[in-house]
Amino acid sequence: PRPRRAPPVHTLDATAALPQGPRCVGLAPKGPPLAVAGTAGGRVQVLPLPGGAGQVAPYSFKAGASADPPAVHAAAFHPESALLLTGSEDGGLHAWDLAAKRRAASLPQAARAISAVAFSAKGDVVAYAAGDDGTAPGSRGEVFAMPFAA
Repeated sequence: PRPRRAPPVHTLDATAALPQGPRCVGLAPKGPPLAVAGTAGGRVQVLPLPGGAGQVAPYSFKAGASADPPAVHAAAFHPESALLLTGSEDGGLHAWDLAAKRRAASLPQAARAISAVAFSAKGDVVAYAAGDDGTAPGSRGEVFAMPFAA
């Protein structure tokens, strides 16, 4: 017998703001219940989850300075603050202050596309994976870690 899939607890409609579809998602560990989705079009959509105090209205922002920002492949919330770290197709790593709705910091640019980002439990270390998509012969990837101060 095939296992039955549980229905989603809540479906977040991000189609209006994310016409190219989400590439990654993240959930806020503290503060208002939020989800984020990064897109192929270089945008990040912030979506409130149902229930909980401190609800915010959904909003989106461009995760790059250019008119055609690179795809957002990875997102992770800081465990102790309202910061969101994003990793992009062009190797960009940016920390976003979601409470202030602005970029808080840009980390050193990676040489290849970012495929995953994570914070340590205390939020004082950032790890990320960068590399090719893994489909071509000779593809390779690397994992990096660096100190982070919020």
